[in-house]
Amino acid sequence: MAISETAQRNHDELFPGHVSTLKVTDPELVETFDNFAFDETLRYTGLDTRTRLMVQLAALIAGQALSEYRVMLGAALTSGVTPTEAKEIVYQAVPYAGMGKAFDFIHATNDILAERGVPLPLDGQATATPQLATQLLDRGEVVVGTVRRPDSIADLVQKYPGTFHRELLDVSDAGAIRDVVDRSFASLERIDVVVSNAGYGLFGAAEELSDEQVSHIIATNLTGSIQLIRASLPHLRAQGSGRIIQISSYGGQAAFPGNSLSHRHTCRLPTHKEKQHGQAHSGLQRTRSICPRVRLHGNEPELRPEPWRSQRDDEPAAGGG
Repeated sequence: MAISETAQRNHDELFPGHVSTLKVTDPELVETFDNFAFDETLRYTGLDTRTRLMVQLAALIAGQALSEYRVMLGAALTSGVTPTEAKEIVYQAVPYAGMGKAFDFIHATNDILAERGVPLPLDGQATATPQLATQLLDRGEVVVGTVRRPDSIADLVQKYPGTFHRELLDVSDAGAIRDVVDRSFASLERIDVVVSNAGYGLFGAAEELSDEQVSHIIATNLTGSIQLIRASLPHLRAQGSGRIIQISSYGGQAAFPGNSLSHRHTCRLPTHKEKQHGQAHSGLQRTRSICPRVRLHGNEPELRPEPWRSQRDDEPAAGGG
């Protein structure tokens, strides 16, 4: 059996110039495997190459296949998986596989990144890239951005000195939320859209988490959003229009082991927004909740990129905004 042209082409894209030692000692096995893995299987997948390789990396960690992980990580980086994405995969494996099983993969990832000249540690990812703010600022809009660490968006402050306003805020502090909201509306006189997207994940068995950890994640992910909405509604009502957008996550629709606290409050957010909609609607505001769509196939969730919306979200609100 010869290796098909398709299998050879797909193999060479991932491993340019590489010749397997097994091809010399075990040619029949390699021919059968390469045709299966690089030709036949790929006919039935809808995943792009980057996504498929990220899934494979996670599966190799779960299967404790360290040598193959090293090989496939090189292929993944060659195919456009970023160092940050590679590190995120191995970090996310810790709460599921355990640090003991993820430990060698963390070191292997560091070794391969270092071999490719990637400086470590990577830039901190505690604050996501402010893509929404950047898009608005590029359009000439005025944006008030709240952060816990001022250095996390220093580039926006420098690039948009007249239209980007940075405020320090910990959303677990209800008093601070009111102060920032009141100050922002007073300074700008009008704010058309309020976006609530603060939140983080907490991994661990529910009974093993400390009282402080439980209180803090609820204060940040659930009550922080509620307090922001409460603080914003009087201003939006006074100006006669406006919109509140709540960014949630797939965790409100599909649950995974070790993430019960994150799922518990996430599923409450769209429900709270539904109830808030009736009050906001009467005061000329609109509300919308957005999170990835999840469809369950058996016991496996399928994540879809399009936003989830409730019926109420698409109803027009009197007065617009």
